[in-house]
Amino acid sequence: TAIALFRWNQVALILLCIFAVVIVAEIVVTKIRQKII
Repeated sequence: TAIALFRWNQVALILLCIFAVVIVAEIVVTKIRQKII
């Protein structure tokens, strides 16, 4: 069960990283659009 828990922790970390990158990308895109407009 320890290995399974470790694997799930890795999956959760990867998902969190992807989520954070998406949020940062959204903020950057909106700022660029505001500058253009």
